[in-house]
Amino acid sequence: MSEKNRLRKCLYLGFLLVILLVSWACEKDPAYSDLEDDNKIEQEIEKEADIISIDTIDDTESTTGTEASHEGIDFIELTYDIDTGHFKAVQPDVFNGTVIWTGDDERVEYTAHSDLRLYEYHLDRGMELVAESRTGGQLDSAQMNENWIVWVDWLLVDEGEWLIQAYSKETKETKEIARHTVGKHLPLMHLPYLSLSNSDYLAWLEKVEEGGDEKYEVNVMRLPEGLTNTVAIIDLNNDLQDKLNNDLLYVSDEDLIWSDDTEIYVYSLKEESIVEQITAPRTVISPKANNRYVVWEEYYRDATMAEMFIQPLGGEGERMRIRSGKVFSYDIGEDYVIWETNNRIQLYSIEHRKTQLLGPGKLPHMRNNEAVWSLIDDDQTESLRYAKFRE
Repeated sequence: MSEKNRLRKCLYLGFLLVILLVSWACEKDPAYSDLEDDNKIEQEIEKEADIISIDTIDDTESTTGTEASHEGIDFIELTYDIDTGHFKAVQPDVFNGTVIWTGDDERVEYTAHSDLRLYEYHLDRGMELVAESRTGGQLDSAQMNENWIVWVDWLLVDEGEWLIQAYSKETKETKEIARHTVGKHLPLMHLPYLSLSNSDYLAWLEKVEEGGDEKYEVNVMRLPEGLTNTVAIIDLNNDLQDKLNNDLLYVSDEDLIWSDDTEIYVYSLKEESIVEQITAPRTVISPKANNRYVVWEEYYRDATMAEMFIQPLGGEGERMRIRSGKVFSYDIGEDYVIWETNNRIQLYSIEHRKTQLLGPGKLPHMRNNEAVWSLIDDDQTESLRYAKFRE
């Protein structure tokens, strides 16, 4: 054997030895093993969920004001796109074919000075302006049902202030629900997140001082009566919640849902008391519910990993994992759960236990069996996609 071949053989054997050593070290590394397990779980979940891709569907008919029915897709009944013409169109909501959002048409950075107004779009009437800020700031956290539209009007500069307003579709009048002034430079975490049910219950968290500590009031009001009921005061001072800053409570037609660390609380609006408490093995973020199920995310590894679970309300039935892997935002409707991950929208059927890929998008919101989410056009103006799903 020549000296050159002998050297080549030695290098090859050395290369194989390095590969074996690296493989052995990775198998001994708990972090690597956990990551490998997570990847396996993700693959198993996607396989079990029977993910259906919409990317192969011709969706050229889905343009502004045009209905587009997608044949061959299990859960979609129709979709249409809304060209808002705005460079910012945020936090949309939907009810019975009508979509609302807050946005503006100025190409400026999203700051405390952004002039976000509230808009409404209906397929028959087109786009209309609903409300403008009364604080000189911007509108946010808009929600809508059959009878009401609610939002937060807030200003970050000078004297920080926010107020919650509700517009009655019947009387055409706007009334103030709550107001809070916190001095200069209102932190975003002080803003109340709103949740509105189909049964006219409005819920929000309000940050308060108690004994020198910052806590949150869990408030609920039935809008026709206009009386606020503080049902609990909770402490959310944990690093994970501050890091994620997600939705903190949710109101359905029958229950008010919130979490604190590993606990999920179900408060009956009829009985005016906590009727169910679910204890999870890990920190729970953003529990949401319809009238039959509660869905939530559990975070671990310092919020870098998460799993999503669903469980029947009333203590009957076990929790079931419906997704492994962190999502950016999600919501629950009557028969479906919708979420965003990696700028893609996915829909999960509770009845069929299948997941459908709906295509690119961000920040989905669902009410009943309708949903709306944001798209980004080539000119950087934002469009919204409306979808109605089969019952």
